[in-house]
Amino acid sequence: MKKKNLILAILILFGSFAFGQNDTNQTRIGQLTFNYPLGTNGFNSYDYGNNMSINLLVGLNGGVEGVEFGGLGNVNNGDVNGVQVGGILNANKGNVNGAQFAGNLNLNHGDFSGAQISGLVNINTGNSDGIQTAGLVNFNKGDMKYCQASGLVNANIGNAEGLQVAGILNSNLSSPEKKSVQLVQISGLINENASPMKGAQITSILNISADTLVGTQIGLINIGTYVKGTQIGLINIVTDDSSKVVPIGLLSFVKGGVYELEIAGGDLLYANINLKLGVEKLYSIFKIGYSVSGGNSVYSYGFGLGRYFNLNDKNKLSLEISSNSLSDMFFMTTSLDLVNKLDLNYKHSITDNISFFVGPSFNVYVSGDYGQGETPLLKPMYTIAKDNYYNVNVYTWVGANAGIALRF
Repeated sequence: MKKKNLILAILILFGSFAFGQNDTNQTRIGQLTFNYPLGTNGFNSYDYGNNMSINLLVGLNGGVEGVEFGGLGNVNNGDVNGVQVGGILNANKGNVNGAQFAGNLNLNHGDFSGAQISGLVNINTGNSDGIQTAGLVNFNKGDMKYCQASGLVNANIGNAEGLQVAGILNSNLSSPEKKSVQLVQISGLINENASPMKGAQITSILNISADTLVGTQIGLINIGTYVKGTQIGLINIVTDDSSKVVPIGLLSFVKGGVYELEIAGGDLLYANINLKLGVEKLYSIFKIGYSVSGGNSVYSYGFGLGRYFNLNDKNKLSLEISSNSLSDMFFMTTSLDLVNKLDLNYKHSITDNISFFVGPSFNVYVSGDYGQGETPLLKPMYTIAKDNYYNVNVYTWVGANAGIALRF
């Protein structure tokens, strides 16, 4: 019985949308309906709005100028100004200014201002100015201001200003005007935005900004078209030339950014290949190297961060910090052997894509000594200091680096 009443109410509602019945222009003090049309307004209930509307099961009315309660659902052909409470459904053809509470679904065909709170789904096909809170999904077709919060998905088509919080997905699609939006998106898995945006995207997995973003992206993977601000994640991608972005992460791919391969040598690690990815303000360095000690091969692999300081068109300085693990078993580490480096290099461009560099290096070599005759895999030519802390030898010295760099 309840299911049939709810289906009937929804069919009548969508029929009124399709055939465009006239909005009410008459308001009564109150009405009582058992189940449409068994009520005080009878078959003509669509012609009247009410200050007080009580529907024991499903009521179909012309509008609300006050308060409406429905055991199963409230369906209105006009505007709602006030409060609606529906056990399952609130559905309205006109605008809503106030608050809606529904067990399952709030559905509005016009603009909305106030609060929509539903156990499952809120849908608004006009503009939304207020709060949408749903257990599963919030959807707004027009412009959105202030807040959408849901257990699964928030979706907005148009300009957005405020906050979206979702368990899985926040989506803000572009309006035809392409106006800038001020928005913070926080989700469990994915945030996507297709409008020019000022604000932040924060998630555990994926952020996507398909237009200009002025602000911050924080997630496992961050993708932006043009970003002026910061990306923090394992993988950062910017597809347009973005000189204003600072990507912080393991892999950063920025159009017009730093893509360099270096072949270098130093006083301890004789041959090194360094791959640099990011932007000049901050780039990641992936390092592999080879050296020899006592006739035995020693391999190194490491990671670092660096920054360029431009002196002029052809000359710049780089400041880099890195940590390199040593092994005599082709990258299979069995002991504690770490070379930590702080490098300051002068770099001169020979062509647009080729440059050479040289500079000093401050080194701290940490090697395990557990009282069993272990010796470091590599021996520095000299040391400024040698110390032992809790069975760990620490060697400190100043060395040098030199090499060539290929930019691509």
